[in-house]
Amino acid sequence: MTYIVLLISLIIVTFSTYFFGYRNQKVYNYRTKLLNSVSSKIREDLGSNNGLWRYDEFEKITYDEMVWKFWIPVDKFYDLDKLLK
Repeated sequence: MTYIVLLISLIIVTFSTYFFGYRNQKVYNYRTKLLNSVSSKIREDLGSNNGLWRYDEFEKITYDEMVWKFWIPVDKFYDLDKLLK
């Protein structure tokens, strides 16, 4: 019985490690692309001193929050219409 519990625990830990590693990579790729887009929009808006709000919006949602809230798709955390218009 103990071996079965240990085996099930090992399977759960292995799956969790793989899943969160995959999720971490997805979040990293998404945030990197989004930060590049936000940065280019900020550079466009520097003349009007109006672009820094974009970075504040970007920073409201943390990297860790995006990784741990795995039930929310990565692309649903930000309102891209607002952030990149």
